[in-house]
Amino acid sequence: MNIGKENEQIEFKESLNNLEDGLKGIVAILNKHNKGTLYFGVRDDGEVIGGDFTSQKIREIHNHIQQKIEPKIYPEIKLVDAENGKQYIKIEFSGKGVFCYKGVFYKRVADKNVKMDYNEIQKMFFKTNYANWETLAVAKTTVNDLDPDRFESFVNFLKFNKPDKFQNLSNEEILIKLNLMDKEDKNLTNAGNLLFSKNEPIRLYLKLLNDDNTVSDYQIKSGNIFDLIEHSVEFITNNINSKYTIVGLERQHEYEIPLEAIREIVVNSFAHADYLQINSHTINISKKMVEIWTPGSYYHDITPEDFAKIVSNSKVRNHVISNVLVLWNKMESLASGFAATYNLCKKGNINLDYDIRTEEFVFRFLRKNEYKLNKTERSILLLIKANPSISSKEIGEQINLSQRQVQRILKRLTDEYCVQKNEVNNKTNWEVLISL
Repeated sequence: MNIGKENEQIEFKESLNNLEDGLKGIVAILNKHNKGTLYFGVRDDGEVIGGDFTSQKIREIHNHIQQKIEPKIYPEIKLVDAENGKQYIKIEFSGKGVFCYKGVFYKRVADKNVKMDYNEIQKMFFKTNYANWETLAVAKTTVNDLDPDRFESFVNFLKFNKPDKFQNLSNEEILIKLNLMDKEDKNLTNAGNLLFSKNEPIRLYLKLLNDDNTVSDYQIKSGNIFDLIEHSVEFITNNINSKYTIVGLERQHEYEIPLEAIREIVVNSFAHADYLQINSHTINISKKMVEIWTPGSYYHDITPEDFAKIVSNSKVRNHVISNVLVLWNKMESLASGFAATYNLCKKGNINLDYDIRTEEFVFRFLRKNEYKLNKTERSILLLIKANPSISSKEIGEQINLSQRQVQRILKRLTDEYCVQKNEVNNKTNWEVLISL
């Protein structure tokens, strides 16, 4: 008698001498498909060969399953009479979770049981335990725990920009609609608490590093996601090079790293963090780089640069949080954030780097090497420092250069964020941006 073929949900074992391999198969199938069937007394080709199976043997199998597979499962174990007069054991099992046999995790690949590595185990635990975490209620939290100004701004934005969806809804209805409040007990959900709580649920560590990686400045900020996004962007822009440019009638900052790219990576850090792991973020700034550390491993199957090059649906760790950030125009659509960042930095000749670790993802903006002044450039900057209103003609007269030569040097120094030109009341003033 033949009962078919092995596949990803069915495994055959000839005898109970293969019991350990069979139990590994149960774990592997559960981790892949949540249910399956294991047979003893059946060859790999599906032919029933039977065996010396008794009710005592079935109890032993049951005990092994209970003692060595975690978490517990309760399979149905039957002794079946085949048409050829032989008996075989049929074990039907099911369960949702991440399963191991004697502390080892397996996955099913075709009809083989393959040991899982650390990253695979971590991803599976995330899928199992994290999926509904955002929408779980936080005990004893209510609308009174919301930052009133922040939430009011959000509601006003929604009603003005998306009136068809939100205009006629109360604040409570908006919270429930966006999964920021539990419908039954009216507690804030984890997502609502992280986004809008006034109780400072997340920490942010801000560090300025010396050349030897010692810390020259260290700040700790606490707040909700929106608070800390603002603190992060402000800290970075205050500690990188910038210059003023005139756009129309307005004077605007131009940063060595595009502001839009900074915002995008900062917001993505808070959108995709693993908040079950640790509720803190870190930003490090040195002369060489700006690092943005996100708790939780990188949540895509392809590298950031490949992800930026293709049209793809973004995998999302925090659906509720990301949805709110997109709704409020705080981040690009989920599939285009990295692409926008890479394009901006390519245009600005900014190199990027990253480090994918088991417990965090580190994104780096690599800063341009510190510009080395030559003797003439240093002389020009010293003259400007002594007299900020000095003209290019006056500079040339003092160091024996033509006005055109001085202007070319000043253009280069401006591009390297060494000096900037300020126009105030039709008068030109220069500002030296580096230490001499």
